[in-house]
Amino acid sequence: MKSNTLKITDIWAKTFQICWVTNDLEKAMEKLKYKFDIPKFLVMRDVPFENQRYKGQHDSNAKVNAAWANGGNINLELVHPLEGFPLEL
Repeated sequence: MKSNTLKITDIWAKTFQICWVTNDLEKAMEKLKYKFDIPKFLVMRDVPFENQRYKGQHDSNAKVNAAWANGGNINLELVHPLEGFPLEL
């Protein structure tokens, strides 16, 4: 009988980016810096998203703060929604 499970090592072997959505960008960056020994993040603030839709509705006010870092073969991304779309974090 063939197993339908996938070993965790198989999943992570092809992973190249991990993204977290947060309601506190500064706190999330500090935690990841400490946990993964990240020297710095590339940070962009008040990034507008144009022509975005949520459940079929156009939202011209969507805006986020975002940060990226590289950890060897993995890109880490943090997104902090600021405006637009439902902010239910």
